[in-house]
Amino acid sequence: MTLVVAPRGSTARSPSPSSTFSEVQRRPLPSRSPQTHFEGIARAGSRDRVHALPGLDRRVLWAIRENMLQRGQNLDIRGCDQTAGRLAGHYSATAPQYEHLWAPVLEPFNLRLLAQLPLRGARRVLDVGAGVGTLLPHIRARASKAQVVGIDRSMGMIALAPRDLQRAVADVSQLPTAAELFDVAILAFMLFHVPDPLGALVEVRRVLVPRGCIGITTWGRAQAFLPDDMWTDELDSHGAPPDATPSSRGMMDSPEKLADLLNGAGFRVESIQREPFEQTHSVDELVALKSSLGPTARRLARLDEQTRGDCLARMRQRLVALSRDALTDRDEVIFAIAAKKQA
Repeated sequence: MTLVVAPRGSTARSPSPSSTFSEVQRRPLPSRSPQTHFEGIARAGSRDRVHALPGLDRRVLWAIRENMLQRGQNLDIRGCDQTAGRLAGHYSATAPQYEHLWAPVLEPFNLRLLAQLPLRGARRVLDVGAGVGTLLPHIRARASKAQVVGIDRSMGMIALAPRDLQRAVADVSQLPTAAELFDVAILAFMLFHVPDPLGALVEVRRVLVPRGCIGITTWGRAQAFLPDDMWTDELDSHGAPPDATPSSRGMMDSPEKLADLLNGAGFRVESIQREPFEQTHSVDELVALKSSLGPTARRLARLDEQTRGDCLARMRQRLVALSRDALTDRDEVIFAIAAKKQA
């Protein structure tokens, strides 16, 4: 039997432990197994039709597949607007660089978040915006009896996550799962990418069990970093168009702002704290990072090859002249733990 996601306006039944990812209708399965079917699609390279990956629970995979394909959706996943779709595409294209250059930088902070979450007794844990899946093995180790699911709206990112864990392409604005299913949800350095963070938190609350827990890491107020100003100056002078990708960072860049968002979404804040972030880069590391990921990389990509090369060469000359202190990026990380309020 296959599981098909019911329309979001329909009346939900309480899910059984096996009915992961949603209120369902039942109908016969095709003759071949769903995992084989999806592996075949992935090999065919049909990017606009692959919405779940091998390794998903059989019911999870088919529920997502049926819901996505019946709606005729493409890479603008589950109501994701065009800007969010472009951001997902950028992360897909740069997933290997993200895995190598940036995921290890964030990992220690996210491990400190996991240490504060009630994972030991959890039955189901959802990693929202799982990226390349760096946290998934750590979550499984701490929640050894739980079903651990990682989702990300970027196919290229989630494809790099461990294949022995459940993974899916989905957007936090409309999670393809029944209500009150997960004990813990983790949003690690992702909420500021969401155009409507309050709506995203309301949606995460929907899929948490009563008194379920959410854990968040996000950035505090942006700090001055001289190399960023230099990148902007060089990109402007070389004619790079501005980056139009919005960020919601300013809506959550203090404990007070993040607490207001959580309270407004129906959570009770249990702890919220901030911690300094400091990362000293070599010139090579900084050039690799800024030319591969984020707004600088998106602007560079819009230059022709010759101009892009000139811009990078000029930036390297300017960075070499900086002191170690000037090459140190200082920021702050905000950690929040909150519980779902009773209705």
